Amino acid sequence: MSGSTEMDSISIQGLIDKLRELSATKFADQGGGAEVFEAAVTAPDSKSTPRTEKVVITKDKDQYIAARASESGFYALDTKAVEDLEKAAAGVRPATPRQRRLQRNSQEIH
Repeated sequence: MSGSTEMDSISIQGLIDKLRELSATKFADQGGGAEVFEAAVTAPDSKSTPRTEKVVITKDKDQYIAARASESGFYALDTKAVEDLEKAAAGVRPATPRQRRLQRNSQEIH
């Protein structure tokens, strides 16, 4: 999901919710395995400079491992939580013409 395509806000919110729910079950000794998911979230910080958090999730055998770009540690993740995150990501879809129109109208009002 990259570029400037307007996306369906409801499916995006579902993905954001799953990202927020993601938490480590324990520290992992090492990373590795095949990459299954990568997310980069940019948000303003208190200094008005955008801050980007990036996380990469890999799978090695039956264990999901997360690593943040800004940290050297590795985190073991709950399998169901990662599977729910993947389903939410797969469910993200482009906005319909009606949703795009409503979004533009909402931006003009504010």
